[in-house]
Amino acid sequence: MKPISEEWARTIDCITKLATAVAIVVGAFWTLYVYSDNRAFQLATARIEANKPLSEKRLELYAAVTSAAATIATSKNQAELTKAEEQFWNLYWGPLILVQDAPVEDSMQQFGDCLRDSKKCDVPLAELSRRLAQSCNRSLSGDWAPPGTPTGLHAVTVGGAP
Repeated sequence: MKPISEEWARTIDCITKLATAVAIVVGAFWTLYVYSDNRAFQLATARIEANKPLSEKRLELYAAVTSAAATIATSKNQAELTKAEEQFWNLYWGPLILVQDAPVEDSMQQFGDCLRDSKKCDVPLAELSRRLAQSCNRSLSGDWAPPGTPTGLHAVTVGGAP
């Protein structure tokens, strides 16, 4: 076997050192990318955990007000109607103000105006109840999802029910 020339040995040495340097730089950038991606996920998870008590309370109050509105819009039982109206107005003037966003507030206002004076109703109470529930749904949709996660839950109809 013929020995390699000193010039060729230096060329191989330079190429090897250059490949090592490139690998180190690429590895460093990859490490920074993975770290920042994990850090973003950790921050999003921490944000969700920090907001969890508010999100849970919002869910509880939205469920209560949409249930009251649905009862008002659909029940024929006077005792149920009286109880649901009392619950709706209690939530309207109190706890819901702490957690609602602007679209839910608008839906609450429309339902309340119609409930107070039927002449102010552009649509039936049942439709306003449904709109209120949809506003609550949209308000809740981002509470537990990390940024960039598709949100927007949609109601499923069963057996042709609206």
